[in-house]
Amino acid sequence: MGRTGKKMYVGIDMGTNSVGLSVTDENYNLYRIKGKDFWCSRIFSEANTAAERRVNRIARRRRRREVARQGVLRELFADEISKVDEGFFARLDESKYHLEDRDNQQPYALFEDSGYTDKDYFRDYPTIFHLRSELLHPKKESYDVRLVYLAISNMFKHRGHFLNETLDVDKITSSAEEVYQQLVESAQKMFNIEFPESIDAVKLVNIISEKGASRRKHLENISDYLDVSKKDKQAYEILKLVCGMSGILFNIYGETVIDEENKKFSLNFRDSKYEENEGQALELLGNDYFELINVAKELHDIGVLSNIIKGHKYLSDSRVELYEEHKKDLDMLQNVMKKYDMEAYNDMFRIMKDGNYSAYVGSVNAFGKKIRRNGGKGRTQEEFYKGVKETLKKFPQDDNAIVTILAKIENETFMPKQLTPSNGVIPNQLHTSEMKAILANAEKYLPFLLD
Repeated sequence: MGRTGKKMYVGIDMGTNSVGLSVTDENYNLYRIKGKDFWCSRIFSEANTAAERRVNRIARRRRRREVARQGVLRELFADEISKVDEGFFARLDESKYHLEDRDNQQPYALFEDSGYTDKDYFRDYPTIFHLRSELLHPKKESYDVRLVYLAISNMFKHRGHFLNETLDVDKITSSAEEVYQQLVESAQKMFNIEFPESIDAVKLVNIISEKGASRRKHLENISDYLDVSKKDKQAYEILKLVCGMSGILFNIYGETVIDEENKKFSLNFRDSKYEENEGQALELLGNDYFELINVAKELHDIGVLSNIIKGHKYLSDSRVELYEEHKKDLDMLQNVMKKYDMEAYNDMFRIMKDGNYSAYVGSVNAFGKKIRRNGGKGRTQEEFYKGVKETLKKFPQDDNAIVTILAKIENETFMPKQLTPSNGVIPNQLHTSEMKAILANAEKYLPFLLD
């Protein structure tokens, strides 16, 4: 009631950057105050969420913890390393600077010994995983303490996630069986979706991690195994997510959960922007419905981890194998392009161009120029494959090497890289078991490790 005793309706419309207000009588006629209609609107700057600040704060916290861990590791190794190389840590700290900006004008960042420099080190160990692998399987009685430090330091820096204590090499099968049962229960509880309750966990893992098969092939095989057809729209869309493909949430949850505006919203666990999309999906679905997505991702991650390990006990051994496979594929592609078109070879390897090999690996060293690019467009696996296929179209399609390259592209196994978004599924347990094995070998010739 107003002061006059009449009924008054107050309507307020609040937006993200505006608010509108009006006052009417019982018949929805605007009241007039001092000769003017009683309504108003205000426009203001849209509020920003704390998401960006939170991400930056988390990144700073992680960096501080990483620096602290590295500091503790240095203290443990400092005395022994100073006995053989007093300037090792100083060179390591300045390695990120250009030579002219370094206090110590040394061209080498790691080793400057007489007869052994960085060139020799990178010849012996093209990647850090080669070093880690050799320390796991020693070829000689002892190794330089600095090599052991570099291997352990790498594991301190890239130590894997702590999200699932059961997700390790020795427990992949049991983990898969447990997670699959959670998927069955969640799908049944939410939408009455029927998946077979009894499965062979070993076979399931082999299907979703099959080496040399594309994600589409994984989907085809797991659909056959679980007796799910495309007509089973909800179940099929869930399996697409499990196999690392894009799944449309509307096809799983329907219009009762997903509104018309977000009808085409999709998720892909292997998308580099998954973390951003995950937040939006959680907002759309809510915690209860999002449980199904979480379980599907756990099963997907088990498949990716199994594919990464490829039957090896240690991560480094599988990474060395991956490096050799990439090298073999690179030689094959280079030989084909040299054979048929040197201009196309230069476009693929000697300039930085979207969709070519230089963009894919993020570096080029040709014609006296060195270029490194860590981000930007044109460097994803999909874009690289598209660029290679476009180039190979010009050449004879019956060439055995070309047939092999195109087949590997189709199966998404051509020129695999060691650093990909899929590395996010690697658990801490995998690095921990490797570190323990390296230290067990190293303590035989570095007695201080026993202290």
